[in-house]
Amino acid sequence: MPLPLLVLSVVLALIAVRRVGPLRLAIWQIMCAGAIVVLVGGAKSPADALLALDWDVMLFLFGVFVVGGRQRLPAGAERAPARCRRCPRCSPPASA
Repeated sequence: MPLPLLVLSVVLALIAVRRVGPLRLAIWQIMCAGAIVVLVGGAKSPADALLALDWDVMLFLFGVFVVGGRQRLPAGAERAPARCRRCPRCSPPASA
């Protein structure tokens, strides 16, 4: 079995289980370990790995995580709409 398929199988199995004995693993740890194994094993060169990244998707996900993380904070979730209402672009026109 080629190395990338073996690594993919192990990564998917570990994501499903997320626990190896007493060790509890996060998804990002499992995926990073899989990427390192593929790079160190020589199945993919670091240059090819960088070229395979879709930077538009990476930036989109970064923005989603920033906004989502901000909304998880109670103060941020309450103040964000209030700030938007004070903004002249977002506030409804004053009725005369």
